[in-house]
Amino acid sequence: MPLSVSQLVLRAKQLEIDAVRHLAGRVEFADVIGQLIHALQRERGVTSIYLASGGQRFSAERQSALEEARPIEATLRALFAEQLEPAQGATARMLSLMAWVLLDLDTLAALHLPIAHRTPTAHDSVAAFSRLIAGLVELIFHVADAALHPGISRLLVALVHLVQ
Repeated sequence: MPLSVSQLVLRAKQLEIDAVRHLAGRVEFADVIGQLIHALQRERGVTSIYLASGGQRFSAERQSALEEARPIEATLRALFAEQLEPAQGATARMLSLMAWVLLDLDTLAALHLPIAHRTPTAHDSVAAFSRLIAGLVELIFHVADAALHPGISRLLVALVHLVQ
């Protein structure tokens, strides 16, 4: 069967649809990262006040911040798992950053109980949160950089700068 114009146009449209789906996935990924950054910044702030006050202030706010961050973290972990699929187009650098973020998330999870007992200093707590947030900011930059559509890449990069 000879090649027809309609076959080429149809394939081109299919590729455009695939690119838009891929882009939508990247935007969702960047959005969830941004949500977690925001939640962690809030948690970092209330935790530092909680620790600095010897547990006298912001106990309820700290608990609220923890509860806000948990479902977002779970969503991000699920998105990380999806990035292992070849169709997602994750780069080696992105996967490495995700691994570092997962390590920092696990470290932070292990720090929650000592924080409740006011064992670490506010400075140590802020350092742990800041390391994780910095990793997420770097990851969101790579997600933005990997977007195939220049207009969307610019918007995602703008989001990175806003988050910073």
